[in-house]
Amino acid sequence: MQDLRNGIAIRDKRIIELEEENIFLKGEIKGLAHRSKKTEEVMTTTDKFSRVLERRASGWIWYRDRILAPTLANLHTGIIVVLLIIVFRSEFIK
Repeated sequence: MQDLRNGIAIRDKRIIELEEENIFLKGEIKGLAHRSKKTEEVMTTTDKFSRVLERRASGWIWYRDRILAPTLANLHTGIIVVLLIIVFRSEFIK
């Protein structure tokens, strides 16, 4: 008898899990994401894509402002200094 009750309890638990999964899948089909238990925030797939693209864009902006701009500025400065040395060295030699 106890073995039968244990089997029924396991089956009932599995049925409840399947019902929760079914509800989740219906929500996904409607475009809703799984609710996070911490934030209780519902995000659609479009919102998720937007968030990822914003992160990528902010990464590019950081790279452009912190790395690329100073590097290009130093390169331009070096080129200008070399050109000035070439121009004025030839005038002083004559």
